[in-house]
Amino acid sequence: MKAVDQNNDNVISWDEFIDMYGKFVGSEHSASQAVQTVIDGKAGKMTVTAAGGQKFYKDEEVSAMSFLVNNNLADDEDPEVTKRLPINPETEELFPNMADGLLFIKLLNCIDEKAIDLRTINKYKGTMNAVAVDLNIR
Repeated sequence: MKAVDQNNDNVISWDEFIDMYGKFVGSEHSASQAVQTVIDGKAGKMTVTAAGGQKFYKDEEVSAMSFLVNNNLADDEDPEVTKRLPINPETEELFPNMADGLLFIKLLNCIDEKAIDLRTINKYKGTMNAVAVDLNIR
């Protein structure tokens, strides 16, 4: 308690908790580890990076977005999409599947077919080096 309570008021403030948790995550655990928490009366998960960055999201939001992606892209024939679906709404596999933006682009095109010309998408391939990815080389 004394190591965390920086101002010695016998109360762990939010800032003191974040500082303590940032050190904890940075020293022993992956910075992407999420912890169940409650902020302003809202239950969800919080991720704190070793540098002190924070993300907060509710499980219901992740579940709803997973269902949205699964329902709207279920008939998509793109192999890059089909290998990612279905996304389990009970887990956090939504995040890595959305990371490169492909599923988001596909969702935008569900709203407006002409929103993004799918021929212009550079689909990342595991054999591409950083220069090829940056230069949009296939």
